Amino acid sequence: RIQILFEGFAIMKIRLFLHLLFILVCVLSERLGLQSGLQSNVEHVQGFLPAEQFFNDYVFPGKPVIFKNAAKEFPAFNKWTDEYLASLPESSVHAFLMEYGKKENRDDPSEDVTMNKFLNVYKKDDVYLINGIPKYLTKDIPVYDPLDCDFVVRNFLSDIVMWFSSGGTTSVWHWDSYENINCLLRGSKELIMMDKKDYENGHLTNRAGSFSAVDVDNVDTAEFPNFKNVTFYNATIHAGDCLYIPWRWFHYVKSFGSNLAVNVWFDTYRTPFTCKKTSFKSFADATFRKDSSDLSKGEPGEYDFMKGLHQAIYNTDHMNLADSIDNKQFIDIFEGFQADMDSEYGTDTMAEIFAILDENKDGHLNLREIDSLITTNYYTVYYILSKSFISVGLLILVFIVALVLLWYRRQRKNKAVTKAVDDNQKKAN
Repeated sequence: RIQILFEGFAIMKIRLFLHLLFILVCVLSERLGLQSGLQSNVEHVQGFLPAEQFFNDYVFPGKPVIFKNAAKEFPAFNKWTDEYLASLPESSVHAFLMEYGKKENRDDPSEDVTMNKFLNVYKKDDVYLINGIPKYLTKDIPVYDPLDCDFVVRNFLSDIVMWFSSGGTTSVWHWDSYENINCLLRGSKELIMMDKKDYENGHLTNRAGSFSAVDVDNVDTAEFPNFKNVTFYNATIHAGDCLYIPWRWFHYVKSFGSNLAVNVWFDTYRTPFTCKKTSFKSFADATFRKDSSDLSKGEPGEYDFMKGLHQAIYNTDHMNLADSIDNKQFIDIFEGFQADMDSEYGTDTMAEIFAILDENKDGHLNLREIDSLITTNYYTVYYILSKSFISVGLLILVFIVALVLLWYRRQRKNKAVTKAVDDNQKKAN
């Protein structure tokens, strides 16, 4: 009996130790979003808002909003069961990107698989499908009401993406370079977000990838002290809800339960406009920038170049601190962007474009002037870029003609020398 009591006491001590260890881990391991003690829930409305109201009330000021039950009207909401997706002929042919590891690590491996292969493994394996949605599926997703403007759909759509897992996923702390409306068809998601105004406190450790090395489940406050100065925003959405995430707002995402979401990325734009509804029935009728064959080859036409440059301006750090850029900043952004695009416009061309956009001649481009790059000043800038391209083409043509003429002269000279040698040999004979 004494031995039994001793063993029982030892077990109780072990349990007490484990319990205290668990409490200690909970105290020391703090999820990102709890550091400052300042949290605010994201505003929500019932259903979608009309486009003009959405842009005026939320996009232009950069405020997130939840659209409760807005996605329940999508055909995809009820149709996209595993059985339905598996039954489609394209599901055994079309390639989707499957990432390994539900806790996002941007160095983790990935693999191209068919939808059917993913459906066979995703409930038991540590995998996550993230891919642009092909047109045979986008027909089940109507153009979101907040984006249902001809002007928006024809100019600003960047990509439409599927996020599919069995739940339990965690993303890195990051920001997106586009505006984002994410609609959830299955499961739940929790997002912790931070206003871009607090950008300097976001601990961005990878500028090229726009993400941080912070472990969102276990924040080292000594390494990342600035989080204590941040107001965090919480957005929890359930199947049928949609969430607008403003451009450059830091966030991370956790998913729960079988999880299927669709998000649309669209360009930043800050100038009020009048909305004329599109005639498109679904996103299958729309063209996203990732569908542009010229841009995907790295050889954009002038209009694609201007849309890319417009977004590149908005994605510079200058735009976190002020709503304008000066001539030097514009040229720096232009040069960086064209290097990525394999273009070679000169600084004279850049200065000429800046002068056209700077309508009030104050030496800075405000938001309206930046937006005019792809609206009111589009044709003027298009002409400048085309003229520059033609000038480079003429120089190349002149160079080629000069080479041909040089070759031709050398050929004639060689023939003349050969003829003189032949004539001398004939005279000698």
